[in-house]
Amino acid sequence: MSFSAVSIGLLSKRTPLALIRDEVQESLTLDYKRSSALGKWNTERNNLSKDISAFANSEGGMLIYGMEENGHLPTAIDAGVDRSQITKE
Repeated sequence: MSFSAVSIGLLSKRTPLALIRDEVQESLTLDYKRSSALGKWNTERNNLSKDISAFANSEGGMLIYGMEENGHLPTAIDAGVDRSQITKE
């Protein structure tokens, strides 16, 4: 199932486990990211900025953090990250 077939309203009511079970694939308006993508190191911040900018400059969309993916399909909820390792900026 692709995100284009699912409205943001419906998606926001789904649990992460349902996204995995239903194999909701990443698309131009849906992107899965590991929790570590929220890190405060320059590489992670640059990637986060690029992801947000890409959605802002297109149709918009939803970034879901805390999800492992393979081949654009969600595979598992990751272990999370220590809050002290996340930037507040």
